[in-house]
Amino acid sequence: MNEIVALHPESQFTLPQNNKFLITIHSQKGGVGKTFIAYYLALKLASSGIQTVLVDADLTGTSLADVLPLEAIPFDAAKGERLDAEQTLERMRNKYQGRTSIEGENSSDFAFLNHYLLCEPLEYCEVFKPGSQARLRLDNLLWKHQGVQELSVVPSSAYPKDVHEIIPHVYREETTAYFQSRLKDLVWVLMHGWDIEDKNKEPILKQTSDVVIIDTPPGLHGMSPAVIKLHKDLKEQWNIVKDNSDEAQEEKLQSRVVIVHGPDIQDLVAAVRTLLNADWHEPSRKGEFFTVINRYLTTERSSDNPSEEIPRRETFNDETYSLDDPPQARKYFHDRIIHRVKLEVSELETASDKLKTTEELYRTPFLIPYTRAAASIFSRAKLELGTIDELNSFLRNQLLKVSNDDRKT
Repeated sequence: MNEIVALHPESQFTLPQNNKFLITIHSQKGGVGKTFIAYYLALKLASSGIQTVLVDADLTGTSLADVLPLEAIPFDAAKGERLDAEQTLERMRNKYQGRTSIEGENSSDFAFLNHYLLCEPLEYCEVFKPGSQARLRLDNLLWKHQGVQELSVVPSSAYPKDVHEIIPHVYREETTAYFQSRLKDLVWVLMHGWDIEDKNKEPILKQTSDVVIIDTPPGLHGMSPAVIKLHKDLKEQWNIVKDNSDEAQEEKLQSRVVIVHGPDIQDLVAAVRTLLNADWHEPSRKGEFFTVINRYLTTERSSDNPSEEIPRRETFNDETYSLDDPPQARKYFHDRIIHRVKLEVSELETASDKLKTTEELYRTPFLIPYTRAAASIFSRAKLELGTIDELNSFLRNQLLKVSNDDRKT
């Protein structure tokens, strides 16, 4: 994975002083590159020396533990010894295949986010209690990325049993509210090093994180809005602790909600429809929401010469847009979205407010073009440099940018 970061070694990042970041990545549907973006952002920040945790909350049956070189501490490890990436993957394969070289019911088991969220068995709830002898400990949850020690990953489980247990809860409001509370506790500990309920602030984590990135399940319902509400809950808790603190310097929490789309207009319209009817997207949160249109085609095959690539053009409402020109491409997607929203809200009394909200969200969506030369980041294949440029620009100029007021503690 390091060869991907090494493509642009000069692109290093620093955080604004006294600021920590919670970045959550969402999408209306799967297959639009949400996890790819979450992982790249985490990898690039960590490679810049920033302590980063990537939480794999896409609980729908895939796991970052299957595709990333991660070093884990199994439940049966003596003195918390961490396996290297090869050993970790081998023991996971053994578990998948029902084989184990060590006696014991859970001998090849690892800790996944599923276990922590479901709190099953009950002793998993005590993971943050100082001196707890619970089988699931914080060190078990934090898998280290091989070669990038500043990056930890909390993976979800792809074991069929674990997936079957959690899938019914992923899109249920009653359970996702509980998951939201569990994630709040987890993010707090990762950023502060002590349990949110501990008035004595006894440290239970040696190295705190500056950035936590959460990759959510596809769909802007169920788990996804619960994670978005998490931003507000954490900020409220942050302010309570700050008001009661005697410390001269108190770090500020920066919230970033990133909604990733494919170029499919139906995907965009469905997402906008959900956002406009959601109580978790408030005007007061302007500046926290970012939209990304990923993998749109900038070229097409020439009809005269199929081996030739020519700039892709689209016509809408008698206007022609050249999609190889970013401003025109941005305007094309914006105009298409606004047109469809107008059709849907034209009869509503709140039509003007909804159009204004949509304008704010999609006035300047960030564009990441797709080219046939680009390859999956997980395949260890070399990504096209333009894609890396776009992601670095998005990270530097949008996600990590804070106003002068926000820089103040």
